[in-house]
Amino acid sequence: MGHSKKIAATASVFILVNSIAGLLGQYSNPDFIIDWHLTSILLITVFIGGQIGSRISNNYFTPIQLKKATAILIAFVSIRILLKYLPF
Repeated sequence: MGHSKKIAATASVFILVNSIAGLLGQYSNPDFIIDWHLTSILLITVFIGGQIGSRISNNYFTPIQLKKATAILIAFVSIRILLKYLPF
């Protein structure tokens, strides 16, 4: 596996762990209710999107393009988190 693909895989694992932590936090709320219809639609959508993204990245992108895309994604998410939680 190339270096850029390891970076993308690591970012994906981080997103998964972060999402699980968020779900556990929501689950600890006694008023939390899961909308199983919406959840099933989102699971299917994420699976299909992951398959499409995986095939596109394997067939059309160079390792440097994957590195740049991952860097842009991480920067975007970081800035959004900073703007959300920093008092302005």
